[in-house]
Amino acid sequence: MLIIETGQPATFLAAEAELLGIGVLRVPADKFQPIVDEAQSAFRMQFGGGGGRR
Repeated sequence: MLIIETGQPATFLAAEAELLGIGVLRVPADKFQPIVDEAQSAFRMQFGGGGGRR
C-alpha cells in the first residue's frame, strides 16, 4: 500500500504503483502525519536506531 498526502503531486508515482498492483491511498494532510509517526515508531522498534525528527 502506497499512502500519499492528498496535496502532493504524485500522479506518476501513483500510476506506476497501480500498474505494479500496489494499492494507492490518498489521505488529507491532517491524517497523514499520524500515519507517518506510527510507521517511524514501528520501524524503530523493529530495526532499532536512534535518529530524531529532522
